[in-house]
Amino acid sequence: MVIIVSEKAMMNHRTRTANLRQSDRTRSIASVAPALLDTSTPFREFSITLRLERISPFVVSLLAKLAHSVGPVHERSVAEVLVIADDHRRTFRPNRYHRLMTAPTRRILATSGGMVPGPVQMTWRLSEQLLHALTLTGKTRPRVCLLETAIGDAATYYALGLEAFAVAGCDVTPFRVFPQPSGNPEEILGSADLIWVGGGSVANLLTLWRLHHIDEAMAAAWERGTILGGVSAGSICWHVGGTTDSFGPELKPVTNGLALLPYGNGVHYDSEAQRRPLLHSLVADGTMPEVNYATDDRTGILYEGTTPVAVLTDRPVDPVSGPAAYRVERRGGEVVETRLAPGPIVK
Repeated sequence: MVIIVSEKAMMNHRTRTANLRQSDRTRSIASVAPALLDTSTPFREFSITLRLERISPFVVSLLAKLAHSVGPVHERSVAEVLVIADDHRRTFRPNRYHRLMTAPTRRILATSGGMVPGPVQMTWRLSEQLLHALTLTGKTRPRVCLLETAIGDAATYYALGLEAFAVAGCDVTPFRVFPQPSGNPEEILGSADLIWVGGGSVANLLTLWRLHHIDEAMAAAWERGTILGGVSAGSICWHVGGTTDSFGPELKPVTNGLALLPYGNGVHYDSEAQRRPLLHSLVADGTMPEVNYATDDRTGILYEGTTPVAVLTDRPVDPVSGPAAYRVERRGGEVVETRLAPGPIVK
């Protein structure tokens, strides 16, 4: 977000209200506030124009209070204030007391899909749901960080993923853990617009991430607006836990996820026979939280903050009979499953 300040109106200091002359490209603070508070609009996707007679400490203070009322402090969302006068233009950079900030929208795409077969054997391409996530970055050439920790940093998976994202017009950086981290997690993950995590053993992934403080870097990147996403293990990891084959052919629960999303998670819900009954059992006995979300193959759930807002699919599907997502809840001692068709999730 950029806030542009120029001379065409004035602040009424006596009433301490924003009394701005309306003209083209001018908005009052009253009309700016809803835009700032609309968390469905990423801060990168809009700009706000204010016209003020001068930049005074009171003006900066008022705008800072407005921005701070929206959410926590995020370094990446610090706005520059451009002061435009009749005969010159200069840039005012708020000092550490007067930084103007808005909270970015935190997003996670948790899927049982994401990639689809490419034009020739042994190639991948990004599915519709992953392409949608890229558009949400607001970048023409998004920076993507790819992690295949759960599959032991297998070179083949990195090659497939790097090509798929490159073909889609992304700048891709792999982050490897074996034999040692390939860089500083905070720097590499924090510079990404989207982070994509492949499948495999979520138990191994979580252990290694915590060992190398990747879990902390993931949470920090998410707070700053980086979109987190992944398939299978790369879906479960963002939740409290879920069902996993990390320990062998018989599925077992994992309960030490990053818990950025306060739910349990089920993946491959329609293709692996053990998944649905085990999740229901874990919800019933309290091993999993009261509310859980699951996805069929080729399906994902987009979260904004911790709210599930849409069911996305790799390709168009029949909304009635095709793959879907599910909310699995513990209600009054019973487990209730609700099918969530592709599209916006209606509360």
